[in-house]
Amino acid sequence: MTPIFVLFFAAIGMEMDFSLFHIMWPLVIMYCVGRSIGKIAGCSLGGVLSKSEPKIKKYLGLAMLDQAGVAMGLAFLAAEALSEYELGGTIITLMATTTVIHGLFSLPLIQYAVKKAGEART
Repeated sequence: MTPIFVLFFAAIGMEMDFSLFHIMWPLVIMYCVGRSIGKIAGCSLGGVLSKSEPKIKKYLGLAMLDQAGVAMGLAFLAAEALSEYELGGTIITLMATTTVIHGLFSLPLIQYAVKKAGEART
């Protein structure tokens, strides 16, 4: 599966518009915060509606922060569909940047959530 990921992210890297980095930081931060709040709130609400254990309601959202593969695939499709409006590079750059940020900062949160939920093997 790893070669597929390498090819996928290489294709995304080729589509990124690196000249947009300096002007996109406010948008990247807003998207990261909104995505995090949405995942945590959505997982908590799902836990409440499904009457899950309290530890699942509390920690599942943190454990889901790094899940962005589908979002990257959809961003790739959106960029292709909106290429005539010059939004393609912006969408790919935004999604790739936030995926990297979430990947770096969410790993300690995932480890914390798995341990606190009692799901880690010691």
